[in-house]
Amino acid sequence: MIVDLDYAVKVFKKIRNFRQHHKDYWLNGEQIPLMWDRVAAVAKDMYEFEIKVFEVSASVTGILGTLLRYDGTKEKPHIILVRAGLSEEHKNFAITKELSHLIIDEREDWSPDGPSVIKGMHTHFLLEKSDGVAIRATKTTASEAFAEFVATQLLYPYHIQKGDIQKRRHPETYKTVRKIALEHKLPAVMVEMALSDWYQTMCEQVWGIIENENNT
Repeated sequence: MIVDLDYAVKVFKKIRNFRQHHKDYWLNGEQIPLMWDRVAAVAKDMYEFEIKVFEVSASVTGILGTLLRYDGTKEKPHIILVRAGLSEEHKNFAITKELSHLIIDEREDWSPDGPSVIKGMHTHFLLEKSDGVAIRATKTTASEAFAEFVATQLLYPYHIQKGDIQKRRHPETYKTVRKIALEHKLPAVMVEMALSDWYQTMCEQVWGIIENENNT
């Protein structure tokens, strides 16, 4: 998997700004896990949009939620549909991921015409085939990937990830992915991705670039 670092830096700066606004907005701004309704409240305060969330019955497997993007006004709020019957952890992640589409997207890129994808995002994400040849991802694939990156960083911040990785390196403090997920009340599949080598390498590079920019 190959990610355009320049674009990733832009996206992760929005995560940093969101976290700072969250700390200003709530007294216990470091709460883990961050719940979707709080993410929605902070995002609405930052970006001034309206959003409604509905649980729906769905027989399609593998799809937890979807975003219907309108103009974000009281008359035409953005709508998130989330599959009914999910665990609280998966519901929290699913809704936060759909909210992340709105957090990533620049207001000037929003479309008032209903469901849409982030304009031009397909240029920022590549998939690596088994033969090592990189191919351009579709807009939908890229959009979903970056939304998952943002949701993971919001629900499971990088400094918490690093702490868990350090603990896993020592037999006396070792914890399985499932145990870490249970402690943080997060989906195990999300924790597994967050602790993977490729994801940690990307985060280290991106947050390192941002930190260096702040120090110059």
